[in-house]
Amino acid sequence: MRSIIITGALLCAALWGSGNEEPWARLILEGSAHEKLGHYAAAATFYLEAVRLCDHSVGDEKRLALALNSVARTNDELGRYSEAERMYRRALTVLENAGDRESSVYAVLLGNLGSLMVETGRA
Repeated sequence: MRSIIITGALLCAALWGSGNEEPWARLILEGSAHEKLGHYAAAATFYLEAVRLCDHSVGDEKRLALALNSVARTNDELGRYSEAERMYRRALTVLENAGDRESSVYAVLLGNLGSLMVETGRA
C-alpha cells in the first residue's frame, strides 16, 4: 500500500503540467482508475501501452520507468512475481542508463523491488 501512495505522488508530479490530453498521461490515468477498482489486468493493459509510447523516445526515461513500475505493481497484485521483478529491474536499468540513480523515482523502484523480495521470501 505504501508503494501505491508514493508512486501515486510521483505520477502526479509527472502528470503536473503535462496536460491530460497527452496520450501517456491519459493511459496512466486510465490504468490507475482500473487499478483502484482492483481490475489489475485491465490496468496493466493501459500501463503497457504507456510503456510502448515512450519505450524508444529519448528524454522519456522517467515516464518509461514510472509506467514500468505501474506494470510491475499490477503483475505483483496478479501474483506474477517473476514478471513484476523483471519490470522493476528494467525500470531501474532505464534510470541507471539515463544517469538518474539519485532520483525519487529510483528510490521508489528500489523500495518496491525490495518489498517484492520480502513478499516472495527472497530477502
